[in-house]
Amino acid sequence: MARITNERSQDAIAFAQSFDRRIEVVFDVVDCVIFPPVRIVAQQDLPKGTP
Repeated sequence: MARITNERSQDAIAFAQSFDRRIEVVFDVVDCVIFPPVRIVAQQDLPKGTP
C-alpha cells in the first residue's frame, strides 16, 4: 500500500486526475519460463523499432 504525506496529497490528487488511462508499452523480448522456481528456458528478441 502506498502512503502519501499530507504535504504531497494535493500533488497526488492532481496527478491521479490527469491520468488519461492510456499506457504505452514496447516489448523487446519474449521469454518461455518454467517454475517453480522460475527459470527462463528459451528467449527470443523481438524486432527493434516502432510497430
